Amino acid sequence: MDLEELNKTQIVLLVLLVSFVTSIATGIVTVRLLEQAPPAVTQTINRVVERTVERVVPSDSGGGSEVIREKEVTVVVKEDDLITESIDKNKQHLVRIVRVTEVPNPEAGNEGEPATIEEVTAFIGLGLIVTGDGIIATDRQSALAAGDIRARLAGGRIYPVSTLSDSSDFAIALLRIELSEGEEETRFKPATLMGEDSLKLGQTVIALGGEERTNVAMGIIGALEQKTVEIEDTETGEIISKPVLDGIMTNISNSSITGSPLLNIFGEVIGIKTSENVSREEFTPSDVIGGHLRLLEETASQETEGETAEGTEDSLGEEV
Repeated sequence: MDLEELNKTQIVLLVLLVSFVTSIATGIVTVRLLEQAPPAVTQTINRVVERTVERVVPSDSGGGSEVIREKEVTVVVKEDDLITESIDKNKQHLVRIVRVTEVPNPEAGNEGEPATIEEVTAFIGLGLIVTGDGIIATDRQSALAAGDIRARLAGGRIYPVSTLSDSSDFAIALLRIELSEGEEETRFKPATLMGEDSLKLGQTVIALGGEERTNVAMGIIGALEQKTVEIEDTETGEIISKPVLDGIMTNISNSSITGSPLLNIFGEVIGIKTSENVSREEFTPSDVIGGHLRLLEETASQETEGETAEGTEDSLGEEV
């Protein structure tokens, strides 16, 4: 068939046929390329939210009600934006646990200069501020490190810390930032902890690390490890078995620093790297931090009640 002999209608149909075949071929090639792409390429998803709001208002004509439909503007939220916001939000909560040693002061000969000064000699691990009064969650081994350990905050200031709890029952220890005598009380910005109910297989996660500067590693949740524990039923008093989350498996392989927090794209902390899983692509769930904080509060409450009861007994004895 000679193309020059085609009429206008046949030429238009031929062009449509060629366009249709080309579009199908392009779609097949695109799908094949996406299937072969690494996970990081296909991970970014745009979330599109579109709503229609319906209002019923009285009609001016008096003939009943008139339905007015208002279509809201389409809102597009890019996952990239959520990720960067999550990182920026949690950088300020990140704490570096360091060892401080007294060394000779090179300016000691000058007037008013002390003979020794404190110098950071080693990086121990990372931590995370979890309460407004300066409680830090970190790996238990970091809290047990030998020497004078301090907490260096995101702004660069170094604070002394005291150990609140380093029980062997937990992989995570709690430290408290100690303020200097006479220093005005400071309220710290705590990280937001999220429990296991929000975790889903395949969801995007972010790990923060770095000894001097903040490094970022991204991946997905590959598995949720569970273990069975025996607890006492508060109503019946019976011992029952209950499955609890024991570990969050990811494909993040370069997060070997203990204390490294694991975040979701909304800036919530869902896990923390501990020495128990430092050699694996696994994080300890943030529920462990929450449980540790609750236990600390209960212990403090019991001590307060005991002191109150003791004070009451003393006052009664004095009256008698």
